[in-house]
Amino acid sequence: MQQKSLNPDEIISLVGGRKYSCVLENPINNIASLENAKSSDVAFCRDSKLRKVLNQSQAGIVITTEKLASQYTGKASIISHSNPELAFSELIDHFYPEKKTLSGVQQGAYIHPSAVVHQEASIANGVTIAENASIAAGVVIMPGCVIGAEAKIGENTLLHPNVVVYAGVSIGKKCIIQANATIGSDGFGYTKSKKGWRKIQHIGSVVIGDEVEIGANTCIDRGMLGDTKINRGVKLDNLIQIAHNVTVGDNTIMAACSGVAGSTKIGNECMIAGRVSIIGHLTIVSQTIIAVGSFVINSIKEAGMYGGVVGVYPQKKNLKLIAVLNKIAETGRALWKKEET
Repeated sequence: MQQKSLNPDEIISLVGGRKYSCVLENPINNIASLENAKSSDVAFCRDSKLRKVLNQSQAGIVITTEKLASQYTGKASIISHSNPELAFSELIDHFYPEKKTLSGVQQGAYIHPSAVVHQEASIANGVTIAENASIAAGVVIMPGCVIGAEAKIGENTLLHPNVVVYAGVSIGKKCIIQANATIGSDGFGYTKSKKGWRKIQHIGSVVIGDEVEIGANTCIDRGMLGDTKINRGVKLDNLIQIAHNVTVGDNTIMAACSGVAGSTKIGNECMIAGRVSIIGHLTIVSQTIIAVGSFVINSIKEAGMYGGVVGVYPQKKNLKLIAVLNKIAETGRALWKKEET
């Protein structure tokens, strides 16, 4: 159920910012995109490329940057904010608060007698919790999840359907694990023998810090000897592979279809775009940004923005290399056309 409507002053009180211009004091009762908003909606804009869409929007209130506010020519009331997207996310929470889940264990769940499940946890039908597992207060485990022996799940963590948490894995507080994620599966470790590939048993685990989010179908392998570590505040998108003994530092964010090979150490507050490949045993310093589609083959020792499909370079150098390659390709095409004629 949506929360009560808000007028401009109430919005500012809730999320900050200031009234840049106020055409109407009409209450706002919903949120919407710039393109779809009506006079009873609030929208946001942070990108100067959307200036035309912003000016044409039918939203009653728009939260935007000081610069875009000064250039605005439309009919909405404007609230300027240093971080419009953050303000908008807080308004989403206001209008669409999380639904309360009743605590307790549904009849179709199986809980081993030695497992400890807090009375304020919510365990859905079809969940399996193995021996000596520990489930803290406020945890919500949705249908089809499997929690392995001696696994630990911290307070107010949410597991969406069909998440698999292997034995010995530790998950912190206020985490969100999306559907079909697998945490603690064996790492990819084999050694050659006369009879073929011999599997190396992985006796480490996975340790996940507080407030981590893990996307759907993402896989995090357990360590071979030590642990794979996903530290506090990390956000992982869907379809990501984290190999054995990797460490991902605090508040690092990684987009879909990226992969990190074994024993690589990624620092704090890094931003890794989609489809990035990182080979094993590297070190990536904190506050590194890696562009989409990059292939990282060397450690990164200095913070900055990097990109490249054959190794990564500082982004300015990478863009120059791309320009040179394009020029070579154009020259080649011109020569081929001459030969054909």
